[in-house]
Amino acid sequence: EMRAWVATLEAHLDGLAPAPPELDPTTCQFGRWLHRQGRVRHGSQAGYAVVDALHQDIHLKAQAMVDLRAHGEYEAAKAMLPALHLTRQTLTVQLLVLLDDSD
Repeated sequence: EMRAWVATLEAHLDGLAPAPPELDPTTCQFGRWLHRQGRVRHGSQAGYAVVDALHQDIHLKAQAMVDLRAHGEYEAAKAMLPALHLTRQTLTVQLLVLLDDSD
């Protein structure tokens, strides 16, 4: 799901999607899960805060990229993609750790 979200963001930055993905970290699909079922099942685990912080960071980066694009700073927005991808990869790993720790 996060890969599709990032793909939509990239398409928006490239002018191929009229709107960016949901930029509010509490209302995107993963954010809704994280702050509802995820919090109930994993909120007491230390890894939950790590996953939440990484998720918020992804949204902050995405918002900055969308703002740059809106101001005609396409190259600056695209230059942020490697950092966004790295944060997404880290989130994926930490989410797997969180889910594994709950077993």
